Amino acid sequence: MARRDYIHEIQTVSRHGYGSLDGYVRAQGVRPPMTTGTEARYARVEHGRWLVDCPDCNNCLFADPDDRRMFCTVCLNALHGGGWLPVVFPDDVAAFESELLRRPIENRNWLPGETLDDLKVENVAFGVADVETPSVETAYARVGFSQRPGFDLNAMLERAAAERAEATKRRRG
Repeated sequence: MARRDYIHEIQTVSRHGYGSLDGYVRAQGVRPPMTTGTEARYARVEHGRWLVDCPDCNNCLFADPDDRRMFCTVCLNALHGGGWLPVVFPDDVAAFESELLRRPIENRNWLPGETLDDLKVENVAFGVADVETPSVETAYARVGFSQRPGFDLNAMLERAAAERAEATKRRRG
């Protein structure tokens, strides 16, 4: 299968030319056992790449929503029995990727806890959103503007971040 153009998709292990997560780990010269640990890690998108951090040595690895596990090629997941660890992705990966792909690569970022609506609001701020998802007026209202101002991007993003933090705090109780 020919490698797809990386500019038009979010990068993963399989999309980066390794074929699979197993292929990537084996290319590093590691043969992990087939056991799976229980401590889930959370994937994120950074500059258009799905990534996951090792819980032990903080090594950053490619993640793949088609193979939701991780294995650290630095510490070999030694503190977790040397097996694979599960990786958590958002429920609708394709929808998140679709919103992120509207942005330039340097702005294709997502962190766990951010919702699809958060990405849509940010896309309006970046000037890359469809008028209907959400409307410009809806997006401005969500971040505290009652009309379209001459617009201060920093103030808008700070307000959205504060609202997201407050929503996360409410969800956690």
